[in-house]
Amino acid sequence: MVRWRMFKEISMSEDLTERVDGFVEMAWLGETPWHGLGQEMQPGDSLAQWQRQAGMDWTIERAEVEFRAHGQLYGMADAASSQSSYARGRSWMFPRRQVLYRSDNCVGLGVVSNRYKEVQPAQVLDFFARYLEQNRWQMSAAGTLRNGAVLWATARTGRGAEVVAGDVVEQYVLLSTSCDGTSSTEARLTNVRVVCANTLAEARGVKASVKVRHNNKFDQEQVQQELQLGHLGELAMPFDVFMHAARSLAARPVSRSMAEDYVLAVAHRVRSGFLQPAWDARQALTDLPQGQLRQSLQRGDAYKKMMALFDGEGRGANMPGTQGTAWGLINAVTEYVDHQPKGTRQSAADRYFSAWLGRGQALKQEALTMARLL
Repeated sequence: MVRWRMFKEISMSEDLTERVDGFVEMAWLGETPWHGLGQEMQPGDSLAQWQRQAGMDWTIERAEVEFRAHGQLYGMADAASSQSSYARGRSWMFPRRQVLYRSDNCVGLGVVSNRYKEVQPAQVLDFFARYLEQNRWQMSAAGTLRNGAVLWATARTGRGAEVVAGDVVEQYVLLSTSCDGTSSTEARLTNVRVVCANTLAEARGVKASVKVRHNNKFDQEQVQQELQLGHLGELAMPFDVFMHAARSLAARPVSRSMAEDYVLAVAHRVRSGFLQPAWDARQALTDLPQGQLRQSLQRGDAYKKMMALFDGEGRGANMPGTQGTAWGLINAVTEYVDHQPKGTRQSAADRYFSAWLGRGQALKQEALTMARLL
């Protein structure tokens, strides 16, 4: 039996796993990520090398749940008051609940049901194997978050195209999972604008992601089929739909008032903290904040930064097709989410993973939906 406690072998800032010896559980290929962390890989490195350098060379193990209360070791409830616990020596055990922990250092990752079906670190990387072997895809990055409770990897699919001359967008596949009950396993398509490394949401209306809850076994072949990867990992249809949307945005000029209203709507969404579950893109653009709330948003950091990025401070903001267009607006929002500091507590690594996995990604999806309505 393993007692659940957070050992000191690993520490973390907010998300990215960093061991006490300074090793960051992330590996990457190509340009150095703008957070500057992790190990650089080389083209042709094996998945075994990726697994070691990304800090994913361990397995998720299980143990029974127990804890100490009032100087004694107990289960999750006192057996005298709960029939769901039972005694074992001086320990009280909680049936049907288990601790998931790392095999390499026994760091606890989460307490889950005994029906919880975790996805192992090696499985995350193996999702990409068949397409790497065919030289169709290329690994881009991989790593862990929250001491290993979240596992993720990305790969380039080899698809890329110009929105306008010189403005290239490339397609990626992301696979992420958790072993602490916070999220499902998800395979998702995303796109990266090369000039600024902005991660752009997929257009709605296409099969851009597949989620598998942890009460079901992760079947990578089924997920690949649902994403319509096929034998060769082709993802033409979703990428073509996105490129059509991007080119339409680049051809759509916006007036100053349209730009200000759009950024105001996005800033309002940032301020609300996603507390409006029945959010509607068209309503967000028409029912704009007024009075003191409007003035407060316009004085706020989010609004001012996004407007400045749109007005020329953003990377690639002055390119033809970007300057003064709806494409420029969506990239101003995306650069704000991906690259701009937000308060004193958010690190560069936190921004990186919010852009790919968190609220930042959700905000960009909503911003794209609104931009297409301009």
